[in-house]
Amino acid sequence: MTASFPSRPGLSSFQISIIATAHLLLLFGCNQPVVVGPSPYADTADQPAAIAPGVPQPLPMTVLIDEPTFQILIDSFTLLNLVHHPIVPGGAFPGGDQQSFNGQVQIHLVGTGTLAGWQRTIIVPLSGTIDSAVRPYGVNTQSFPVDLFMLDGQITGDPDFDLLQIQAGTNWGMPSPGLTTLTRLPGGDWNVDSFFDVTYRIYYVGAPGGALAGQAGTQSRQTHVQMGQPPVSDTWTEQGDAPELLPGQDTQGQGPLNAISGAISFPGDVDLYCIRIDDALNFQATTVGGATFDTQLFLFDPAGTGIVHNDDDPLGGGTRSRITGQFVPGPGIYVLAISAYNRDPLNPAALLIWNNAPFNVERPPDGPGAPGPLAQWLNDTAVNAPYTIQLTGCSFCSGSFPSIPPGNDYWVVDDPLLIQFGGPETPPIPADFFDPGSQPFEGIVYFGGKPLDSNIGDADTVIRRLESLELPSIPSTDTVPIEILSLELSSVDPIVVDGVQWKVELELPPPQPPGSMTVTRGTADGGTFDSVFHVRPLFVFTRADGMGSPLSWDPGIQIPLNSVGPSTWSDTPPPFTYPGGGPGFFPVAPLELVSPGGAHTILEPAVGSGPPMECPPLDLNFDNLHNGMDLEPWVAAFLAGPSHPAFCAVDANANDVADAGDIQITVAVLLHWPSTLVQVGDWVNVDAECDYKHHTLTGDCREPPRANRTRYIVVQAADKDGNPSNCPVMFRLYNCEGVGTDKAVEVESGDNECVVVPENRKLQVWCKRDEDNIPCAISVKDVANCP
Repeated sequence: MTASFPSRPGLSSFQISIIATAHLLLLFGCNQPVVVGPSPYADTADQPAAIAPGVPQPLPMTVLIDEPTFQILIDSFTLLNLVHHPIVPGGAFPGGDQQSFNGQVQIHLVGTGTLAGWQRTIIVPLSGTIDSAVRPYGVNTQSFPVDLFMLDGQITGDPDFDLLQIQAGTNWGMPSPGLTTLTRLPGGDWNVDSFFDVTYRIYYVGAPGGALAGQAGTQSRQTHVQMGQPPVSDTWTEQGDAPELLPGQDTQGQGPLNAISGAISFPGDVDLYCIRIDDALNFQATTVGGATFDTQLFLFDPAGTGIVHNDDDPLGGGTRSRITGQFVPGPGIYVLAISAYNRDPLNPAALLIWNNAPFNVERPPDGPGAPGPLAQWLNDTAVNAPYTIQLTGCSFCSGSFPSIPPGNDYWVVDDPLLIQFGGPETPPIPADFFDPGSQPFEGIVYFGGKPLDSNIGDADTVIRRLESLELPSIPSTDTVPIEILSLELSSVDPIVVDGVQWKVELELPPPQPPGSMTVTRGTADGGTFDSVFHVRPLFVFTRADGMGSPLSWDPGIQIPLNSVGPSTWSDTPPPFTYPGGGPGFFPVAPLELVSPGGAHTILEPAVGSGPPMECPPLDLNFDNLHNGMDLEPWVAAFLAGPSHPAFCAVDANANDVADAGDIQITVAVLLHWPSTLVQVGDWVNVDAECDYKHHTLTGDCREPPRANRTRYIVVQAADKDGNPSNCPVMFRLYNCEGVGTDKAVEVESGDNECVVVPENRKLQVWCKRDEDNIPCAISVKDVANCP
C-alpha cells in the first residue's frame, strides 16, 4: 500500500535511513558455499559470515520495493569493511552469547515497470547484532539456534529517495529466528550453513526531482535467508565393496573429486570406480603416500577398453602406482581400477590386456588381449589393506550440479545494430510523419549502445533469465525464457529527412515478447549457450537542433534475433565482471545475433571497470590540439602532482609521479606534434598497469566537427619504450552523446593501429579483459596522417 510520512528530525530532504533489512542480510551470503576464517574471540566463527570483502557478488533478483506500477530490485552487492566486535555473554538465549558488527555494503538497484532502465549503486553503512544460543566452542561441528536481533544503517545525499527506511529483527517486534551450523575444515577455516526467517517493514518517500518523486509507501513481508550450505566433500569413500567389473561403483557428489578411499578387503579383491576426467592434460591418479602394499592402477573407458596402466611409480614412488593423462584421449567418463600386484585384467578370450612388464613404466594396453574389453581378472592375492587414490583433474561420475537461479546477464553492444527502414522487417517511416508533407524515409540506420551507468562499467544491455537452469550433469541441456530488461540504443549519426537532421533512439516499451536461451553444461564449471530474442521496437525521433518535441513511432513489428553460433559461459565471475551478473552463470565470449531480414549486432560481456578516465594526454585545455595553450595548465598540474584533477593528462610516463620523464616526453611531443608514424619516440603512456578503465584520448566533442581539428592517433599495445603489452588493447570511437559508433578494434600485443578521429567523435582505449588478469600497457601518439 502507499502512504505519506512526515519529515523526521535529523533527516535532510535527500537522506536515506536504512534500518535492518532482510535484503541487506542477504548481502552476507547466499545459497552458495561460504567459508570463513576462525574468530579471534573464541574457537568458533564470527557472525555474520564475511564473504569476499570488496568483491562484487551477484544475487537473484530480490524485491526491495513492490508497487503496482514498478518494482525496485537488488541484483548484486559488494561487502566493504565488515568489522566483527567481540563475542560477549548475553542476548535472547539463556547461557548464550551476542555479537555485534558494523561495516558498509554497496548495493546495485534496478527498476522495472515505469522505472524500467533506472539503475542505482548505493553504499550503505550498517551495524547490527546477532544472538546465539549455547554453542560448543572448540568442537569441530557447532550447530545452534540464532536470532537476528537488529540491523541498522543510514546514508545521506541521495537524489532519488527522501527517505528509505527498512526495519527487521526482534528488536523491532519482528522475530527473525534461524539456525547456524559451523563445520571446521582442514586448515582451520569454517564452512557456514545458516538461515534466518526474517520479518521486515519498508518505508520510503521519493525525493523531489528524482525518479521516485511523488511516490511513498510502506510494505511488510517475510523471507527465508540462506547463507552457505553444508560442506561439500571432495573425497569418495568406498560404499560396501566396489565391484571388480563394469560399470564399477558410481562416485556421486558435486565439484572436484580429489581422492577415493577404500580397501582391498579380501584375497583377490579388485575395486572399480566410475570417475569423470575434466582436465585430461593434467589428469593424475596415484597411490603414492596412500597405501602400504604393492598397488596397480588401471584406467578403462566405459565399454571396458583399456586406456593406461602402471604398476610401480615411474617417478620413484616405489611399488605404489601413478597414471597420468598422456594416453587419455580427452575429457569424459572413465573407470578407474585398483588391485594388488599381479591381479591383472583379462579380455573375453582370457588374454592379458597388459603385459606384466615393464613395471615402472606408464603404458597403454600392450598384452596379447589388448585393448580389451575387460572381462575378468587373473591371479589371487593375499592383501587385506586400506588405500587412498589421490586424483587431479577429476570430478564425481554422477555429480548433481545445483540449479542456477534466475539472474541478469550484462552486455555491451560491440557491433552497432543494423536496422533497415523499408527493408524486409521494418517498414519505411511513413510520409507526413515528421511534418505535413514530409517524405517517407528508407535506409539503413546503425544503433550503438550507451552505457546504462558509466560509473560502474560499459554495460548497455541487460538480459534477464526468468527461470532457473537445471543442468545437473555433464553434459546436460536446459532451455529457459529470457527478456530484455534494459537497453540503451541510439543512432550513431542523425538521419536526414527533407534537410532536417533527426537523432533516433530505439526503445523497448513493456511488455516485450519473451525470448529463449538454451544452455548446455559441457564441463564442471561452464559450457555453451544459444539465444533467441524477439524485439518489439519503439523509435523516438528528436531534432538535432533541439527544436520541437520528440516524435514516437511504433511500427508494430517484432524483430527476431537469433545467435549465429553458441557463446560460452562460466559458473564463476571473470575478472572485473559487471556488478549484478549471475549468480552461477556468466557469459565470457561474444554473442553474435542476426535476424532473417538482415538485422545484425554483436554483444560482448560487459566489464565493471568504473567511470572512464576523462584525461586526454597533454591536452590540458581539451581543444584537440597540442600547443602553447596547454603549457600553463600543464605546469599547474605538474607542480601540484597526483592531487591535481588533471594530473593524469600530465603523467606522460604513467608512473603516478611528477618527474623529469614527464617533462622530457611532453617537450618531445609538443616540438614534433604531429609526429611521424615510427616505432620509437613521441609516445605517451596512457595505462602502464592495466586498470581496465576506458581512457578518453580526445577533448571537446563538437557537432558539426571543424575540419582542422581532425586528429590521427596511433594506439599501441606496448609501453612508450616499445615493450609489448601482456594483453591485447581495445579502442572504439563514440559520438558526442557517448554512443559507440563502430565495432571495437583489437590491437594485438606489440602492434599498433592508426585511428582517424574527427571532432564529432571521442576515442577511448582500454585493456582487453584477460582471464589471468595480466598487467598490460597502452601508449599513444599523434601523427600527421594515417597511412
